[in-house]
Amino acid sequence: MAEKSSGQKRRTWIILFAAAVVWIAIGVGGRGFFSPQSALAEESQGKPPKAQRLPDDLAGVSDAKYPSLEGLAAGSREAQERQRQAVQQFGLPLEVKTAKTGIVFRLVPAGSFTMGSPKAEQYARIKSMGRKPEEFRIETERQVTLSEVFYCGKYEVTQGQWEQVMGSNPSYFKNAGKDAPVEQVSWDDCQEFLRKLCQMEGAAAGTYRLLTGAEWEYACRAGTQTAWYNGEIDIHGERSAPTLDAIAWYGGNSGVDYEGAVDSSRWSEKQSNAPRARNPDIGLKTAFLPQ
Repeated sequence: MAEKSSGQKRRTWIILFAAAVVWIAIGVGGRGFFSPQSALAEESQGKPPKAQRLPDDLAGVSDAKYPSLEGLAAGSREAQERQRQAVQQFGLPLEVKTAKTGIVFRLVPAGSFTMGSPKAEQYARIKSMGRKPEEFRIETERQVTLSEVFYCGKYEVTQGQWEQVMGSNPSYFKNAGKDAPVEQVSWDDCQEFLRKLCQMEGAAAGTYRLLTGAEWEYACRAGTQTAWYNGEIDIHGERSAPTLDAIAWYGGNSGVDYEGAVDSSRWSEKQSNAPRARNPDIGLKTAFLPQ
């Protein structure tokens, strides 16, 4: 992610904490241990695809489960079914975990989706920020196909994982603890983290990488077409977004009372009387991956 000025960083914390953290992926097709195309070719010739062997730096997560679809928008059930089919067809675990850092990845199936948002939705987002449409570039919707499955980090990279790999913790919210997402990192910082992660795990260079924009949006949408994967935009103010409450942390719902967090004592529209706000621990909201 690009480096931001201090003012821009602070606004990121206030609006949506999840936007300031790092997600990584495994490009499955490029690893040399799995090729969907070759497996599909075998199946088309009447041969069942061969089960794939995981490399030594990854192990299957034996207790991984498919989560409930309750509260998610239309399309999530079909996305989960594609995920189940990919796991069965290619003989790969639903989730894998790195041997040393314990980073968990979840399988995302191949598929097509409409990338971008309808203009009306984009205008609604801009209006909710108190801004004018002419201040932004309105993106055009386009059809995108991801032809290979990939494994995406189930959670954000934590401060503890970052420190284990890099030897230091750059986060503003250090008092949040080792299980809170790492933040205050640039795109270059992420590239160095990934390089060192490959070395630590004994994996080939380039094994771990940041998601592409298309992969990120495809995973976030979880098969749905709504603004968020649990429904349409419902923003009442800068710190009041009821639909967002179920799936993300932001200034309105992330109150804490310890030192080292952002002073929120004068914020309006909060759902908590806590005097401060911060980036909470990973895994406390609904998973963003295709369900």
